[in-house]
Amino acid sequence: MYVIKSLNLARSFKISSIVSLFSLNLRARTVNRYRIYRASIKAMIAKTDLKIDDARLNSR
Repeated sequence: MYVIKSLNLARSFKISSIVSLFSLNLRARTVNRYRIYRASIKAMIAKTDLKIDDARLNSR
């Protein structure tokens, strides 16, 4: 009885650790994707700002 219980515990712990590792990996990936996304948005905004500045300079 005890052996079976400990085996089940070990198995469930293994599964939960795998799941937690997977979720951590997933979270890290989404965070990285978000960072890349934010950086690209910032770059796009910077580019448009530059274009607006150029337009202002040219209009003078």
